Amino acid sequence: MEGHYQPHVVVGPPTDRTPAPSGSETPGNYLGVEFYGGAHHIGPGQTAEIQLVLLYEGVNYSAVVRGATFTVREGPAVVGYGCVI
Repeated sequence: MEGHYQPHVVVGPPTDRTPAPSGSETPGNYLGVEFYGGAHHIGPGQTAEIQLVLLYEGVNYSAVVRGATFTVREGPAVVGYGCVI
């Protein structure tokens, strides 16, 4: 995770870690973030503590609160998940 990795996060329950079926509407509210600091590379099965920068003014980020769980997404693909600490 180096530089300007800017995925989306979707706040939701830990059970929502599967991508949307092809051609279907992806559930959830995509929130634009930038990963800041932390590990430069996170491999499958590894964990890391990363700061998220909330990118956009006027976007409702109120769901991003301590204890909230989320998936990290690139388009419909789930590429990671986490919990706000």
